[in-house]
Amino acid sequence: YHQQRAALANTARTIWRDPAGAVSMIEELILKGFAADRIAAAVSNDPAAYGALRGSDRLMDKMLASGRERKEAAQAVPEAAVRLRSLGSSYVNLVDAERRSITAERQRMAVAIPGLSRAAEEALAQRVAQRKNGRKLNISAAPLDANIRREFADVSKALDQRFGRNAIIRGDKELINHVSPAQRGAFAAMQERLKVLQQTVRHESSEEIIAERRQRAVSRGRGVTY
Repeated sequence: YHQQRAALANTARTIWRDPAGAVSMIEELILKGFAADRIAAAVSNDPAAYGALRGSDRLMDKMLASGRERKEAAQAVPEAAVRLRSLGSSYVNLVDAERRSITAERQRMAVAIPGLSRAAEEALAQRVAQRKNGRKLNISAAPLDANIRREFADVSKALDQRFGRNAIIRGDKELINHVSPAQRGAFAAMQERLKVLQQTVRHESSEEIIAERRQRAVSRGRGVTY
């Protein structure tokens, strides 16, 4: 949008004595929601309505510098109309992108993070303590119950939907912006636990994939096909 505005302003310098004023007037109409094609047509029909034109259209001045300046101004009007349409299109796209962003943000904010059962909370607490003691998560040594694993997976999926894929694991600084002010304190207190939960889910998923590949390799070696 700013590039298109600069391009219009550059062309306006050839047309109007006060190019900044003309561009501001045009921009104000765009921001009010007037169609760019309609504004471009109006500018083409009567550019003087948007400010005094450069040069002079008096017959005696046609061969002078002021006359040539007016001729150049008139010749630049079609280009200004093109620039104006591009500016209007950029503004529409900008507004549309902002609207989509707001809608997506509202959808993310509406995603509820499921609670955990007592058993799942205890399993998570064990892994958090393990992390605080400086030990690496060892899922294979202490596999999760299938129900707890499902609970963890549901919470992890909701976290991805709310904050973005792996945003919790990365500890993105803007995470707090996706939490309502009233919940930010509680979220900050839970963030490390949520990170450990997601790491657990990712680790378990990786282990399952590795185990499946190994099983397929063994089966192929025995001549079993799927």
